[in-house]
Amino acid sequence: FLVMPRLSGANLSQIMATSTPQPLPVILWTVRQAAQALASLHQASWLHGDVKPENLFMSEQGHLTLLDLGFASQQGSPKPSAFTGTPRYAAPELLDDTVTSI
Repeated sequence: FLVMPRLSGANLSQIMATSTPQPLPVILWTVRQAAQALASLHQASWLHGDVKPENLFMSEQGHLTLLDLGFASQQGSPKPSAFTGTPRYAAPELLDDTVTSI
């Protein structure tokens, strides 16, 4: 079984498209939560692989959840033979043929 919480809210792409600009403290709190989520993954030796606004989900209470670990990989694992992720949001080094591992 796979058990996950039911999330209510919207992803950051939806929020940016439909709402008025957020105050700076809210933006900073959102960025901090995303950085903390990614830091937790990295501490566990994992890379997300597809960080983009659609994969950052904000609850109605302001809690950010990092979604979609479908392209996640362990640090130091061989680089996939084909590009994975969303090119628009990819780190430049992922598109460089000279990089042999993530």
